[in-house]
This record gives sequence, C-alpha cells and structure tokens, in this order.
Amino acid sequence: MPHAFWIDSVENENKKVYLSPSEANHLKVMRVKLGEILTGLDGKGNIYRFQLETISKTGATGNLLSRKHEYHDGKSLIIFVASTKWPRIRLIIEKAVELGVDRIEIFNSRYSVAKILPNRLDKFYSVMREASKQCLNTYLPELCIIDSIDQIDHSNSLNLLLDFTGSPLQSLSDSIASSKNVRILVGPEGGFAENELKKLHQFCLPVSLGKRILRVETAVIVSASFASLQMGRL
Repeated sequence: MPHAFWIDSVENENKKVYLSPSEANHLKVMRVKLGEILTGLDGKGNIYRFQLETISKTGATGNLLSRKHEYHDGKSLIIFVASTKWPRIRLIIEKAVELGVDRIEIFNSRYSVAKILPNRLDKFYSVMREASKQCLNTYLPELCIIDSIDQIDHSNSLNLLLDFTGSPLQSLSDSIASSKNVRILVGPEGGFAENELKKLHQFCLPVSLGKRILRVETAVIVSASFASLQMGRL
C-alpha cells in the first residue's frame, strides 16, 4: 500500500479533503475501508491525516483530522537532463522525487535519442505523484521541457556539467553544501552537440563521476544522490 494518498483539494471550513477518481480507484484496489485513518499529501509541503468518508467513481472524500506543514530548507537542487526514451525518463523522474530534487528540466538536445513533447507532462506528473506517495516527499518538483540552452536561468546557481574531463564530483563537496542553488547538467548518451557544449561551458563547471561510462539515468541518480547528501537532505 502507498504510504500516502494524493489530496486534490481541501475545504478547511468544513474540514473535508477530496481525492480524484483515480485515487479513489487506488483506494478500492487497496481495499481500504471507510472509517480508516489515512495520510495524504498535496505536493505543497502539507501532510494530512484524514478519516475516509466516501468512495465513488467520481472521487473520494475524507474528514480532515490534522494538517502539518513541513517548511522547505530554502535551497534548490535542479536536474537538467537531455531527453531520452520513456522508461529511462520515468526512472529519472521517480528517483529525482525520492532524492529531494526541486526542479527537473528536460532538454531536447540535438543528439537525444527521443524528443519529449509538452503534451507528455501529465504523464510525468503522475509518475511524480506516485513516487511522492511512496517516499513521503511533501514537495513535488517543478517540471519543464526546455528547447534551448538559452532558456536556462543559470544565475545565482552552482552549475555542474557532467564531463569526463572535469574534476571529481566529490572534490566539490564543500561548494555543494554551501550553495543555495545547485544545478546538475547531464547530456545525452551521444553527447552534447558542439554548439551546446560551447554555451554550457560559459557558465558550467565540468565534473566527473569517474572512469566508467554511465547511462543517463545512472548518472542522474549518482550525481543527485551525492548532491542531496551534501545538502543535508539524505
């Protein structure tokens, strides 16, 4: 059973919580009974305790028992990754949520093996919500599709570009720990195009994950795990 269920909306005056039809279906599949006390999340830092009141095809409702707000640490961990095939993107998004990433930027690079279209965002958010429920991450990451490196707001960030020629990532432990905003940029398996690299090197610090050639999703998980650990999130 998921550790939590997703709350669509809250009616504070009447102390009611509302869940979507898909979440109501999950409740049925998990054989949750009316009257059970459950945990809910909304992706905005709130953790709810509620008693399940109704389940139907149109959704579910519950009686709000308590709400606790978890304050954000004020830092930002951003993953900028070249688009790839759906199973890999799905894994990247899922693990990014578990590791406390605040923003996922998917870039349609020249050498990407698959292009990501904006109309897929609903599918991506569904993956994020499921991951959030499992790991109890109270803040849902932002997600955006980027068509040009020029769209990156790289100001006031420690921008780390994964590159074999760079310094070992672990040598930047102190810099990561002391930075308010950290962005990790991961290219496609075919590498960034020359013009893309030229732009990235203007504001990025090249870092290496070691001698082995890693898949895109592995590189994201390793680098995000290290950064999240240094930022005190793991």
